[in-house]
Amino acid sequence: MLGSPEQKERLLGQLLAIFESDDAFNFHDAPEGAPQAIAYAADTVLKHGAALVGKRGKEFFTPPEVSRLLVNLVQPKAGETVGDPCCGSGSLLIACSKFAHEKSGHSGCSLHGQEKDFHTWALARMNMVLHGETDFQLEWGDTLLAPKLLAAKNTLRKFDIAVSTPPFSLKEWGHDDAEHDVYNRYARGVPPRISGDYAFISHMVETLNPATGRMATVVPLGVLFRSAAEQQIRRKLIQENLIEAVIALPGKIFPYTAIATAILVLRKNKADDKILFINAVDLFQHGKTQNFLRQADVDRITDTYLSRSEAVGYARVVSREEVAANDYSLNVAQYVQPIEGESTVDLKALQAERAQLKEELAALEAKLANLLKEVGHA
Repeated sequence: MLGSPEQKERLLGQLLAIFESDDAFNFHDAPEGAPQAIAYAADTVLKHGAALVGKRGKEFFTPPEVSRLLVNLVQPKAGETVGDPCCGSGSLLIACSKFAHEKSGHSGCSLHGQEKDFHTWALARMNMVLHGETDFQLEWGDTLLAPKLLAAKNTLRKFDIAVSTPPFSLKEWGHDDAEHDVYNRYARGVPPRISGDYAFISHMVETLNPATGRMATVVPLGVLFRSAAEQQIRRKLIQENLIEAVIALPGKIFPYTAIATAILVLRKNKADDKILFINAVDLFQHGKTQNFLRQADVDRITDTYLSRSEAVGYARVVSREEVAANDYSLNVAQYVQPIEGESTVDLKALQAERAQLKEELAALEAKLANLLKEVGHA
């Protein structure tokens, strides 16, 4: 639409230069609230754009309430590095930096993302500028085939935080080359050819800082219990004590799919060897075509995760031994069953009904005895 990739990049650079140099786009001395208004306008355009383009919206948009939840789970701190291997429009990275800035009062995070769609990558760079982010690195390319967020000696860069909403069950993810991956991302096992979910998970785990690393990612529900190669990878992640929490989300909270989803939270250097399961499938507000997590829903999930508290029918902390006994299934419904409605029994009414039935039975038996007597069977 804008010419060759080189022309597109040049045009984008020129446009970004205008934002940086033209006083009309300088919001540092603008009236209070102006930068926030610009950022809000950009977010609104992205949200409605995702709804309009339908399924293709998954390439760049994560609902803001889901982004807030992911960010709350990883709790970014000022100055920390954050990586997103499928950054889309960059909204999740920006949410991390905003969280850290609001907590610290002075600075956000160092943001790093990669996106394979050129137009979406260009949108992400624009989004960073509109939100006032200056410490960012955004690369264009396929993370699984050719990661570009690298450190010295062609190794994967390590982050304090990894967050993402990768494409669900991607088929053409690079299975043929995975066995010989130079970044050692698939040492726990090669994901199946027809589904790249664990390819993204494996990549993110290998980008975590050994001391501070934690990650949160949205996955289709099947990731929690599918067998074969995925079960093998899941088993090793559990045995390495990397999985901290599994959160089942409501259906239809993404604008492009009704598929059931969950959040996996992983952490290096966990404080215990247990896994928290949260069944949040009933926490949502109905919409015409899409359901929504309310702020109260986000807060409840966040508070439960941070306190690692239990509630019957909602959340439970489970030992790795129990998970192992269930063939390393992480299916939330297997560990947290909803409470069935309890009926209130009126004992006096039940006794009265019993007495009445006994009287009716006695009357029927007397009637039957009379009939048998009349026909000569007495």
